[in-house]
Amino acid sequence: MRYLALMVMGVSFMHGITAEKLTKILQATKAPFSYDLGIKIFPNRHKRATIMICCHGYGANNHIADAVHSTGAVLDHIVSFNFPDYDCVAKQYDPKKNTFGSINELLPLFYILKKCVIDAQQEKINLYIKDSDIIILSRGVDLML
Repeated sequence: MRYLALMVMGVSFMHGITAEKLTKILQATKAPFSYDLGIKIFPNRHKRATIMICCHGYGANNHIADAVHSTGAVLDHIVSFNFPDYDCVAKQYDPKKNTFGSINELLPLFYILKKCVIDAQQEKINLYIKDSDIIILSRGVDLML
């Protein structure tokens, strides 16, 4: 299996957030979806840090955050969640009910982004997106508020 990594550098720790505040924001209300997002948070050892949102690939799940955290190389609070079709490869799954590429698949990511950017008032976040053949690591994505 081949992997392609793309990095866009430019991280800033000036506008970080505490792990306690981030946890409170992400757990403040129940997500408006028909399934549990399974939000996971791995706090950084520093008091304040930027946020990295980890997105798993097709058929995987929020355990992508465990793998990213285990490297010890990430200096952010790591946030992960489940897309609607999580673990579909391992489950008895009807492909006709797939949400892949639809707005229903994207809404959970938008919800997490809204919580991290708007509610947590972060000007920069980092994204880790893993699919079966590509890994995209975007560091310090500038966000227009």
